Amino acid sequence: MSEKPTEIRITRRVTTPFLEAIPPQIVHFDAYIYAVVQRKDGLDLPDEKYGRDVRIDPAIFNWTRRTITAIVPFGINTGITSLEDLDQNWFESLEASFLTLMHGCLP
Repeated sequence: MSEKPTEIRITRRVTTPFLEAIPPQIVHFDAYIYAVVQRKDGLDLPDEKYGRDVRIDPAIFNWTRRTITAIVPFGINTGITSLEDLDQNWFESLEASFLTLMHGCLP
């Protein structure tokens, strides 16, 4: 019998708008962040501490591969069982978080 999964792990290539929004001064940038995205409408948990929030723990940006890997642990995200449970724009929210970090690192 196989063990029940404890997380969702997905790697996606970043979008062209993401790449175009990287400040030209940045020539290399690998980062790990802990981010929050939203649940799909109707899947909020009003009695839970985090409501609609889904914690990505962590998200990893790989500069060389131009990918973001997101890890969604089930243990801290009650009711999440698949990517279908996330808001349709969850990946764009992660990209925005990385862009904010990049812009914040500029002198």
